[in-house]
Amino acid sequence: MENTVLDFLNQHKISFEEYKHPALFTVAEAQAYEREIPGTHTKNIFVKQKRWPFHLITLLSNKQLDAKVFKLQSGIKDFSFASPEELKEQLGVEPGSVGLFWLINNPNIKLWIDQDIRASEKSGRHPNINTSTLVLTKKWLQDYLKVLAINYKVGIL
Repeated sequence: MENTVLDFLNQHKISFEEYKHPALFTVAEAQAYEREIPGTHTKNIFVKQKRWPFHLITLLSNKQLDAKVFKLQSGIKDFSFASPEELKEQLGVEPGSVGLFWLINNPNIKLWIDQDIRASEKSGRHPNINTSTLVLTKKWLQDYLKVLAINYKVGIL
């Protein structure tokens, strides 16, 4: 999958910086490498609800999702984590590997971006494999989302 992401970014002339590292499965494990990789570090949460079935929430790795704030901003009354089967069906991914680049597989997922990420000059994300991190500038991230025509909102998450 990493090559698919790199090919996609290169094809659309979206620049990135790549940093290789050992496999990282949790935010806690990734903290050991944060000093070596520039920019803000992110995590992703894949949730579902009835009206617009699936949402990808991306926020700073050191933040917890404030469910009350998210419900107010999104207008979603009830949501839950998507099941492993739904993750596989919608994004082609296993639990623990959810990321922004999986939207290449399904750009119909509604994306929510923490305003702190949007304000960051650079942010890091796995290219659908946990042995590498791609760092994108704010402009490169916007270019990526524009190419996919992603329906996204920025908010305080």
